[in-house]
Amino acid sequence: MGSYGCVFLVRGHVNDTAAATWYGSHNSMDFWEDVMNQDPDKICRLFEQWACSRHQSKPASFRPSHLLTDVF
Repeated sequence: MGSYGCVFLVRGHVNDTAAATWYGSHNSMDFWEDVMNQDPDKICRLFEQWACSRHQSKPASFRPSHLLTDVF
């Protein structure tokens, strides 16, 4: 009973100085390890790579799928 949640906080530009971090309630981060077989730190790094690549001069249809090929 209750709810679970997780948050990944990453910088959105390569020049930002914020440190990437994550938080999960009620052991929700176990989902990433148990179901997705991925370490939350790795997910955080991939999310940060994706976020930083969003605002570079890429076509609107650009999808950095190469960043996720080893995740799923």
